Amino acid sequence: MPDSSHNKAENYNYFNLEAEIEGRRRMLFGVSYFKQIKVTETMKAKNEELTRSHLQKAVCVVSLLPVFGYLKGRLAPTTKIFFNDFTNFESVKHAYMDINKHLVDSWKKL
Repeated sequence: MPDSSHNKAENYNYFNLEAEIEGRRRMLFGVSYFKQIKVTETMKAKNEELTRSHLQKAVCVVSLLPVFGYLKGRLAPTTKIFFNDFTNFESVKHAYMDINKHLVDSWKKL
């Protein structure tokens, strides 16, 4: 997360990474979403490690294709579900599989 992100309730960040993949230098494109969440007494009762009034969570997606708008659009509903229930990994898994299938299909068309 970027500097001063603790001053914002939520935000998206776009980033590029250079990585070596299968022996080749590749540019990767990413979108991350972070949100501050107020810790409730119910949350504290379920998890004794929650000692602060707020916590920050983030989810990011990294792609070989520069499809920032698509990734942001797919990340938005997934994080809304996941950030309301951090045990709901099925929503994250489903989003991953759907995004991957869509991008693989798009990659084949290039």
